[in-house]
Amino acid sequence: MQKGDAFDPLAGVRATDKEDGDITSQITVDGSVNINQPGDYELIYTVTDSDENTTTLTRTITVHDNTIFTFNQAPEDLVFQTTAIGSSEVDILRQNPDWHLQIKDTRNNSEKWNVTATVNGPFVDVNNPNNKKLHDALTFTKDGVETRLMDNQAFVIGEGVSNQNELTNIQYAASEGIHMKINPTGVKADSTYQTSITWTLNDTP
Repeated sequence: MQKGDAFDPLAGVRATDKEDGDITSQITVDGSVNINQPGDYELIYTVTDSDENTTTLTRTITVHDNTIFTFNQAPEDLVFQTTAIGSSEVDILRQNPDWHLQIKDTRNNSEKWNVTATVNGPFVDVNNPNNKKLHDALTFTKDGVETRLMDNQAFVIGEGVSNQNELTNIQYAASEGIHMKINPTGVKADSTYQTSITWTLNDTP
């Protein structure tokens, strides 16, 4: 049985005796099942007829945990387009405009959840870490409102509710979602800059 399922230890259980006939009502059950805690539970059924003959049966009930709440797959690397070096701030789009996160949630319990992104420090030149670092280099835009993502601070980039839809995509049009926005003055040409992002899936009841 699955976690949370209703369980009646006597459902479908019968006892009969050649002389007494149906003695199902005489069955006693020793043991219990916690339907909210996955595991194996042992129940002992006992029945005694009018001649004081006693029969016992041991039954194992397994409670399975079928609740999944996780990223359905590891997020694809977030890569940004190449840009020209100039003297003014530039907005750099994602290389893959269809980049997205996918959440799998089988709980169907109407609980709210969100996904946060934490940029783990500035972008660094992978070939020469001593070159200019790009601090607070990402932005997040939703419904035309742009927010600067500060390094080392979690920011909500998607929300949802646990329902019958087991899979939820967090995806934005190419003009929205996460972009890179920097002033490239001092950035070295033909260099690749890199940081890491921690994606966190939060249950927010």
